[in-house]
Amino acid sequence: TIVNRVLPADAEVEQSTAGQSNQATRVVDLGRNVSLRVSRRVSVSNNAAVIKSKESIQALNIRLNALLEAVRAHAKELQENVQKVPTEASQRVQTLSTSLLVEIDSLSLYLKEHSPKLPVYVQVRLEPLMGFVNDRYVTVKGEMVKPDVSALQKARNILQLTTEETLPILQSAAQEVKESLLQYQVSIQENVHKGITKVQAVNSSVSDAASRAVETARVTLVGAK
Repeated sequence: TIVNRVLPADAEVEQSTAGQSNQATRVVDLGRNVSLRVSRRVSVSNNAAVIKSKESIQALNIRLNALLEAVRAHAKELQENVQKVPTEASQRVQTLSTSLLVEIDSLSLYLKEHSPKLPVYVQVRLEPLMGFVNDRYVTVKGEMVKPDVSALQKARNILQLTTEETLPILQSAAQEVKESLLQYQVSIQENVHKGITKVQAVNSSVSDAASRAVETARVTLVGAK
């Protein structure tokens, strides 16, 4: 330009201006990289947590429903056998009684191992069931397995415990877990939305900073000419 021919830019000014321009470019590139990495990290973190919690709740839901069906079936058959002649039903009664206790024992072990890994609000919903298997059931079971109690009386005691306490609390727990799973799916959608909002906020901040850097470099370039 005429200005450049008449008043050539000082070499140091040109280098400084070019450096500022390059710096602005680096800011833009850095901003894009930060935005991309934040997006990926939020996505990976959310997906891992979501999948793990959802799988835990689904596994518990399946376990409770399967146990509920097994206990119902055993209780029904035990009821039928208790009403038969003692000598005819004795062996089957003992088998069914043992099966019912084994089912509850397995649930107790499962809950002790897996419930701490569940979301807190699911653990809260399971507190009545946890209280039952850890306290009430242990006490009653101790009474039922005493050697001085006949097999038929044990069966009646187990049947009473099953129909009056075990089944109702299992049904309630299964319903609570089912509702928790539905609520968790809603929570997942909300968390994903929050994650996207955070990423968008980071993108916006980075873009604003990059724009300011570019504008500063542009003004500097114009002023240096």
